[in-house]
Amino acid sequence: MTSKFKAHQVYKIKEGKRVPGATTVINLYGDNKGALMGWMRKECLAGRDPYKVRDKEADIGTVAHALVEEHVHKALGDDNFKALERLEYSPLTMEVAEKAFNAFLHWEENANIEYMAAEMQLASEEFRYGGTIDIVAKLDGELTIIDLKTSKAVYDDHKIQIGAYRNLYTENFGEVPKAFILQLSKKDGLPYPHPISDQIADHAFEMFKHLVGLYYLRDHIK
Repeated sequence: MTSKFKAHQVYKIKEGKRVPGATTVINLYGDNKGALMGWMRKECLAGRDPYKVRDKEADIGTVAHALVEEHVHKALGDDNFKALERLEYSPLTMEVAEKAFNAFLHWEENANIEYMAAEMQLASEEFRYGGTIDIVAKLDGELTIIDLKTSKAVYDDHKIQIGAYRNLYTENFGEVPKAFILQLSKKDGLPYPHPISDQIADHAFEMFKHLVGLYYLRDHIK
């Protein structure tokens, strides 16, 4: 995830069969689309191109994630990762992304955390999807998967996503982790932790299973 031009992540199960990523599946969830349309209308009325604004925000999120990834890899003593190619991004993008990264560092200072992995790519044989977990760690002594967000809020689709990631970890390693969303503000540079209860994570994965079913059912009506 270090390059602006990195190809879309490919996930495969047995025999090399490609499967969709969790975020691709979750795009079928339409609960936030009304808000998105309202935002796009607002940007258009203000004379801004909503697609350019969206792409700029995506770049900031990508860089912030990459900065955290570098930091965690260094903490793990892993020197084999590819560093962020900073010159690919504008100075403004780097400035805002570094504010979000500083929010992560601020949270880390007060967290009882032991890193285990960063950017862990997994696939589900049973449900036929893949995903990349931002951070796996022992948080307050408990196995936890951490998903980073630079959005203005934590939405239902974020909870569905981490529910899907929690299942990926459980299916591959046989252990059920805690779920934790860490919102990193690009505006005030502060961290906003969102522990996700086991009950909510279970319900979120139930929703995700229905979305996976819809994703594959589409093939039968095309």
